[in-house]
Amino acid sequence: MKKLHNAKWFILGVVVTILVVGFVIPAAAAPRHWQATLTYRDIKVVLDGRQLNIATEPFLIDGTTYLPLRPISEALGLTTNWDGATNTVTLTSGGFAEIAPPIGILPPGTNFGP
Repeated sequence: MKKLHNAKWFILGVVVTILVVGFVIPAAAAPRHWQATLTYRDIKVVLDGRQLNIATEPFLIDGTTYLPLRPISEALGLTTNWDGATNTVTLTSGGFAEIAPPIGILPPGTNFGP
């Protein structure tokens, strides 16, 4: 009788595991959708005193400003690539990065950069 009781608990455990795996994992892997209120306020983007002409208007969601990445990064001299298979944006600076030295390392008037 004890073996029958243990077998019932084992079968119940297997059924519960199958249900969890069958319902929870696909639900967790499904794309998430959410709704938000976008606020457009004629936001202008200025880089080094020059206003950028951006085809897609920047907007606000809950006080956070969202800018289109490609025109901003390209204005900064970066190459922008989108990989739809991995949902990855890659920004490339051409293999170099300009890093300013700490103050006082180079003599005044030294031209640092390309």
